[in-house]
Amino acid sequence: MRLAFAILSILISTRALALDSMEFHLYGFGKGEILFDIRPFGKDTWAKGDVREPSGLHGDFFRWVGSEKKGRFVPVGSCEVKEQKAFAFRCKKGNYSLSGVVYTGDSLDESKLDHVPEAKKLWHAFIKHYAYGKLGAFFRCSEGCTESIPPYLILVWRGD
Repeated sequence: MRLAFAILSILISTRALALDSMEFHLYGFGKGEILFDIRPFGKDTWAKGDVREPSGLHGDFFRWVGSEKKGRFVPVGSCEVKEQKAFAFRCKKGNYSLSGVVYTGDSLDESKLDHVPEAKKLWHAFIKHYAYGKLGAFFRCSEGCTESIPPYLILVWRGD
């Protein structure tokens, strides 16, 4: 009985870790307040890894376009997110909207939002749209920045 409980505990905690590493949004606004809701998964594909590991979470990332009921996933590039000493979100060069782009950032929680007005605006828009989440980081575009992509992104955890 103890062995079954131990195995079940390991399986549940492993599943929770996997959910936490995958269930997040990178959220920002491009020119003209065009929403960018970037996720590490699409209809049939998922990125691999964990943001806390040295290799990060990497794979194809997608932007959700449209309403929750009638929207669709649009590829934005082959990207990675890492949380080492600081956060980094970068996409390989290619032919997608975020190809060749690098964002750098730091951890950020709700208690520090008043010090970062750009993040506060994004956070309020995210919560208005999705109702819940846990703020994790704030990013600034540092390479490959154009007017067609967001200058700032927030990372919001949505896992259990």
